[in-house]
Amino acid sequence: MQEATAHYLSRYAEPEARRELPIKRRYQQVFVVPVFDEPEDFVDRMFQHIHDDAAATLVIAVLNTPDNATTEEVLRTRKTLFGLANGEALTAESRKSGLRLERLRLKSAALVDILVVDRVGNRAIPARQGVGLARKIGADIGLRLVAEAKVERPWLYLSDADVVLPADYFSSNRDVLSVGAGTALFPFRHVCDEPALMYQALLYELHIRYYAWGLSHAGSPYAFPSLGSTITVHAQTYAKVRGIPKRNAAEDFYFINKLAKIAPVILLDSPEIEVAARLSTRVPFGTGPALTRMLESPDDSGLAFRSYNIQSFAILKRTLERLDKFGRADIWQEDPVTRDCLTELGWEKFMDTARRKYPSGSQRLRRVHEWFDGFRTLRLLHLLRSEYPDQPLLTTLGAIADADNSTISPGPDNRTEPCEPSERLAQLHRLTITGTAGVESALQGS
Repeated sequence: MQEATAHYLSRYAEPEARRELPIKRRYQQVFVVPVFDEPEDFVDRMFQHIHDDAAATLVIAVLNTPDNATTEEVLRTRKTLFGLANGEALTAESRKSGLRLERLRLKSAALVDILVVDRVGNRAIPARQGVGLARKIGADIGLRLVAEAKVERPWLYLSDADVVLPADYFSSNRDVLSVGAGTALFPFRHVCDEPALMYQALLYELHIRYYAWGLSHAGSPYAFPSLGSTITVHAQTYAKVRGIPKRNAAEDFYFINKLAKIAPVILLDSPEIEVAARLSTRVPFGTGPALTRMLESPDDSGLAFRSYNIQSFAILKRTLERLDKFGRADIWQEDPVTRDCLTELGWEKFMDTARRKYPSGSQRLRRVHEWFDGFRTLRLLHLLRSEYPDQPLLTTLGAIADADNSTISPGPDNRTEPCEPSERLAQLHRLTITGTAGVESALQGS
């Protein structure tokens, strides 16, 4: 067992990962999914395209309810919990530990083993820790199984119960995931059978992709979408960042933000995960709440849907270039556009500390990128909104040149005719970044 993993499991792992686990055989890979208020057939839906790899995969399903869940949500989640037991009575041991291993025959005829973790009802998760804690419980168990050689591949596949996995989800990219990366992010697309909701989902997906695209063109090492359903992380990297933040929302953003500081993040170009576009209020922000707001407010949808001002990414690019000069050569030039914003982010204090502790060059440049991380990048863009307010997204995308030159090219007064989200999404798919991101990658490419 590697030192980082042993230290993490002994100090920071959740109690479920320290209990006796009912795992007798060895698996090729482990897949972790939090499950709250999902139907009993969620595994069938997720694995409908996966056949050969199903039997080689251990699914860790963390059935959970927050302690502020409604009675109906608890009852529905408990129904799914007991449905996974195939009608069999729970043993005293499984009732006590909250852990049991089930074998399901899916509609595809594939067999899959599921380690069911019970955090429902009287075992409820604190609401403020929500899905972050649920993910962490499952991933901590997966880490232990990797450490004990009960899972062969040292990668933790993390996703959500509202996805459909591609047929080659586990079998693809094995060469890529064996060459020193710490994290890999699968491509994704939203799907929905309701035209009105799908329209809003396309707009929201455009917003996600546009943000990552803007960061990439600015030269940020944190240029990637942050969706909890698209992550696979190396076990050692997981241990080094002390697991998934225990947060009710944005745990995926903060998790990948930590991961990007210590190892490369690979942006895979295939296969694509299908994410269900559906309304939800289970978390304060994210896809579900965003779609709910968009449908309820005409000002938050259609041609009026707004996202970051394209000029903010140009300012971010200039800021990153100035930070780069400070890291490399101890040269810092103030910019009146961002001076107050950087002050609010704590730049002066960090700059003084960096000059005292880190000589200019690669060491200081690393510290600069670790300080000006994905969170501070997002905060800077939000602070810039006072001078550069959000603009209608479809109009902004109309100002982006085609994929052949991949540059930001506003027209006169940025007045470009908007077009349908599906057309713009096709455009951004062509511009979607792949390759490698993260601090280490940025230093290697500098």
